[in-house]
Amino acid sequence: ARKFREDDLEVINTGIPKLNIEESADNPSGKTWAIMSKVPQFNEEGETIGVIGLAIDITKRRKIEQKLRESEENYKNISEEMEMILDNIPALIFYKDLDNNFIQVNKYLADAHNESKDVLKGKSLFELYPKEEAQAYWDDDLEVAKGGKPKLNIVEPWETDQGKRWVNTSKIPIFDSNKNVIGILGTSTDITEKKLAEINLKQSEENYRQAFNRAEFYKDLFAHDINNILQSILTAADLNLMKLRKLEDSKDLLEINHSIKEQVNRGAKLVSNIRKLSLIEEQEIKLQPINFINVLKKSIKYVKKSYKHQQIEIQVNQEDDLPNINANEFLEDLFDNILINAVKYTQNPKKEILIKISKEKKTELNYVKMEFIDNGIGIIDERKSTIFQRGNTMPKERGGMGLGLSLVKKIVDLYNGHIWVENKIKDDHSKGSNFVLLLPEGGF
Repeated sequence: ARKFREDDLEVINTGIPKLNIEESADNPSGKTWAIMSKVPQFNEEGETIGVIGLAIDITKRRKIEQKLRESEENYKNISEEMEMILDNIPALIFYKDLDNNFIQVNKYLADAHNESKDVLKGKSLFELYPKEEAQAYWDDDLEVAKGGKPKLNIVEPWETDQGKRWVNTSKIPIFDSNKNVIGILGTSTDITEKKLAEINLKQSEENYRQAFNRAEFYKDLFAHDINNILQSILTAADLNLMKLRKLEDSKDLLEINHSIKEQVNRGAKLVSNIRKLSLIEEQEIKLQPINFINVLKKSIKYVKKSYKHQQIEIQVNQEDDLPNINANEFLEDLFDNILINAVKYTQNPKKEILIKISKEKKTELNYVKMEFIDNGIGIIDERKSTIFQRGNTMPKERGGMGLGLSLVKKIVDLYNGHIWVENKIKDDHSKGSNFVLLLPEGGF
C-alpha cells in the first residue's frame, strides 16, 4: 500500500503519468500481477488535484509465462540429458534427413570419423565416403524411407583407417504427425570381436570334427589290432595247454598257462570296456541293481591271484542286510583298479587292505558306503583334490591295467555316486590312504 501511495504522490507532484507499470502483490490467496497506469487529474486552473489509475489483472498470463519458461528449461535439460545418454552408448547413432544429411549424431560416430559432432551436422555421406560407398549407404536409407519399414540387425563390413571392421546396423523411418517419413534414425554396433570369434569357432569346430574322426579311427584301429594280438596269444596258449596236459610234473606250467589265458581274457575285456567308456558321453547306459558283494569278492580273488608272489591281506567288514547298488559291468573294473592301486603303492612287505562297508544316508538319498583302507605310501593333501583328474598319475608309476583313477571317477559319476580320498590316520598321510566310495542303493 505504501508503494502504491508513493507512486500516486509522485504522479501528483510531478504531473507526469506512469504508464504500463507491472506490479505484484501478495494476497492471502497467493501472488497476483497487474499492469498499472496512472495519470494526473487537473482542475480548471491546471492544478493537480488527484490521480486517475487503471489496473489490468495479468496473473493468469504471468503464470502461463512462468510455466512456459519452466517447460523450456525442462526441455533443455531433457535434451542435454538425452544427448549425454546417446554419447555414452557404445554404438554409432545418427539421425538423417531425406537429403542424406546428418541432423544429429552421437560422440561415437563423430569419433569414428575423427570429427566433432558440430562439424558432422549438416554434412552429407558423399562428403565423408567414396562415391560408390556413399551411394550404397544412401540407397539403403532410401529403401527404408520409401518403404516406411525398418531394416534391423544387418551385419555388414565397415572399412576404417584401422582396417576392416564388422557392424550390426539397424535403421528405422521417422514419421511426422501426418505419417509422412521425414528422416532416418540409425544405429551401428561394432561386432568385430564377435564376428571374429564366430569365424574362429567355425574353424575350431572343423578342427574338432577332424580330430574326433582321427580319434575314432585310431580307437577302432587299436581295438581291432589288439583283439587280433590277444586272439593269437589265446590260440597259442590253447595249443600249449593241450601239449602240457600230456607231460608229467607240469603243474606249474599249467598254472602259468592258465594265468596267460586269464590275462588275455581280461585284456579283451579291457578293450571292450574302453569302447563302452567312449560311449558314456554319447548315449545313455542303463544301470540295474547288482549284488556288489559278489563282484567285490571276484575282484579280491583276481588281485590276490595277480600278485600271488606278494603277501596280501584283504579283510572285509560289512554290515548285515546290505542292499544292491545301481551299476553295470564297469563295477568290477572299478573295484579292480582301486585294489590294484592300493597294492601298487604300498612299499611294506605285507600289503594290508581293510574294506569297510556300511549304509549311509546323505541329502535324503540312501547310499552304500565303501572304504578301502590301505597301508601304502599315502597321498599328500595338495594332491587329494586332483588325484582323480584326467592325466594325473601317482609318483613312481609301475604300470597297470590302463584304467586310471580318472576313469574310476568317470564310472562313479556314471553311477551318480561320490568318491574321495582321506588319510588312514588323521593329519599323517604317510601311514596310508582311505578311498571312500558312496554308491546309490539299488534295492534288495
